[in-house]
Amino acid sequence: MIRANAVTVILIIANVLCFAGEMLLGGSEDAQILLEMGASYFPLVADGEVYRLFTCMFLHFGITHLMNNMIALGALGSFLEPKTGHVRFLLTYLIGGIFGNVLSAGWEWLTGEYTVSVGASGGVFALFGCLLFLFLFRRNTVRELSFVRMVLALICLFAGSFEANVDMMAHLGGFAGGFAVSLATGWRNRKYMEK
Repeated sequence: MIRANAVTVILIIANVLCFAGEMLLGGSEDAQILLEMGASYFPLVADGEVYRLFTCMFLHFGITHLMNNMIALGALGSFLEPKTGHVRFLLTYLIGGIFGNVLSAGWEWLTGEYTVSVGASGGVFALFGCLLFLFLFRRNTVRELSFVRMVLALICLFAGSFEANVDMMAHLGGFAGGFAVSLATGWRNRKYMEK
């Protein structure tokens, strides 16, 4: 039998292995190494290297960045994955995260301010979008989550998005993408996540 949070564990392992690769190549805070490994950078994405919108989700800038995202992923994943199932959980994380990176790239195109972008936070925010969907439309699956806890979680979540060097567009896009994926995969299915 597959563990209830198997996808969460696999995603964490993948992120840690990619981080180890960064370190072996010379350091996780070297922009050139991050670019070589697939970091998002709008001029390269616009040049056709669209895969970067996916690969950047598995790279991190420094150990603190990695740890923050993996702790959040582990906590959310262990709660959400058993409720959504493996496939919906993975789709929410990946599609929501990519949507966040697309929004971030679009914002850079609009502003003309380009930066090397990495991190799993778009996917993590997508999971929060899924959590909000469940709270609003599938309340029976998250009975243990009170209104006050949900509001506090969202406040804490977005409070950190306004700090320097944080890609707020990736966070907002990931959140919206996760909500949208949850809506698309669960809204019309009355048996969605009901046990």
